[in-house]
Amino acid sequence: MIIGASKMPTVAMAEKSARLIPKAELEIFQHSRHFPFTEEPDKFMRFVRGFLNTAQ
Repeated sequence: MIIGASKMPTVAMAEKSARLIPKAELEIFQHSRHFPFTEEPDKFMRFVRGFLNTAQ
């Protein structure tokens, strides 16, 4: 799961959801709101690549 730090749902809500999903990972993008893929593209791509590498 990814979430921008100043986005709705809140970070607290995302943390609760992540705890309820087995093996879920939550990545909070501190400098993003709705579009972390454009607002923090390097961090977003690192997260996606890491996820894809572990999903094999």
